[in-house]
Amino acid sequence: MILFSRPVLILTPWVLRFSGFAHFCLGYPEQALAYVNAAIAEAQTEQHRPSIAQSLAIKARLLCFLGDAKILAECADLLSAIGIDQGFPYWRATGLIYRGWALVAVGDFENGAALIQRGSQLVKLLAQLLGYRSAANQARLSFGRSASLREKVNARSVTARCLGLGCSP
Repeated sequence: MILFSRPVLILTPWVLRFSGFAHFCLGYPEQALAYVNAAIAEAQTEQHRPSIAQSLAIKARLLCFLGDAKILAECADLLSAIGIDQGFPYWRATGLIYRGWALVAVGDFENGAALIQRGSQLVKLLAQLLGYRSAANQARLSFGRSASLREKVNARSVTARCLGLGCSP
């Protein structure tokens, strides 16, 4: 008698992709990509779209650090396509953000920044629709209008704007 045979197979891509991320953090980028690629292959074998999307997102994150713009763009496009095809706007937004990073990596700063901002705005809109609060709103609700807390939140917002992400407090 085999217990949990199906969930174990679905967990395999999860374990592989986070093993890849851990290997990257430990300084083994080639092994990290091998693990993440194995996670994508396993998820595709299982035809489990959320696992494919999550694995592509981890791969895209690693490729941002490694600077491979061509593969990053392909990965981002696949991620967006899954988001559109399956009706998951978060994955579409994540794909847009990573596509923007790929454009920035090849020197197309204007279009890259526009895609990053568009994807970020979509994520922010999704968060609002789902009832998540921004850090500033949560802080106000939790602690009142403390000047020092406002200064910290504003400093973070200024930092985000300086990075060109167009975030507002």
